Amino acid sequence: MLDALLAEEKVLQEYSSRIQVILCNDCERKGNASFHWLYHKCPHCGSYNTRLL
Repeated sequence: MLDALLAEEKVLQEYSSRIQVILCNDCERKGNASFHWLYHKCPHCGSYNTRLL
């Protein structure tokens, strides 16, 4: 459901190339995610249960 929501939502052009470092609370791995003001998907397990570092 969140994947479909994010696909429809457009990020401002000035933020589209920004990357954020996240930590997944499910697989406990660090990774990079595209900028978003609320949702960050883990590149390893696909979970949205993440936090910014």
